Amino acid sequence: MRVLESAAARNLTRTFMDGFRLNWLGVAGDSVSRWLTGRELMAVQTELDLNAAFQPLDIEEPRLARECFMFCCHGEILPGGFEGHQKVSLMILQMNDKGSAYRVLWENGEPNRPPFELNLHLTAHAAHSVGPGNVVFHCQPMKTIALSSIVGNDEERFLEELRKGYAAIINMLPDGIGIVPWGMKTPQRRGMVMTSEMIGHMREFIADVRGHIEHQEAVIFLGEGVLCASHSEQSVFGIINSMERASEIRLLMMSAGAR
Repeated sequence: MRVLESAAARNLTRTFMDGFRLNWLGVAGDSVSRWLTGRELMAVQTELDLNAAFQPLDIEEPRLARECFMFCCHGEILPGGFEGHQKVSLMILQMNDKGSAYRVLWENGEPNRPPFELNLHLTAHAAHSVGPGNVVFHCQPMKTIALSSIVGNDEERFLEELRKGYAAIINMLPDGIGIVPWGMKTPQRRGMVMTSEMIGHMREFIADVRGHIEHQEAVIFLGEGVLCASHSEQSVFGIINSMERASEIRLLMMSAGAR
């Protein structure tokens, strides 16, 4: 089976495109990944490049040693069967035996695109998930970002504001929502090499994210977006969609003068 014909590729791309249609995606940073199962890998093994070289990461996650992931982000080629103008880049990655480097086994789109997003995704996979089959979605749902910017770092208050807009949100997020400041304090232009100061900020940020995503399914980056980790594409999409709808209701209530 070809990679683009696989259920993993179709489901991951559909999730990304559904987020695009709901205007959850920004200029960069939006991405979705899946920890591949052995069966999913076996289905596409004839297309994998097992001689690819490893590239270092800024994290080390031994739990992910030798595991494979499908990663979807902005790119040049849109797999067939989906409408819309947003194009995506799809790739299959494998970690080394220490969980500190990755190699691209297959890609269809921009070569070797993922660096910063990949650090976030792999950290979430290692900290939160129960293993293969887990999905991580990073996107920018505007109403959730707006409401969280009003509330700030107060996680309990933010969840309470969501509950005022949609009481059942507690069923989607029984362990609450993490909130962390966005970690990149200086602009990162395309093709730019990160300075040691930027790398330091990124590592502090990722460590903060890891501390939250280990116990919670969703983390908000203040002023930037949402990272969600759960057991399937349907689950991460449902959680983010519920937050966005609750935020929209609550913002409308507040604009009408409700407390």
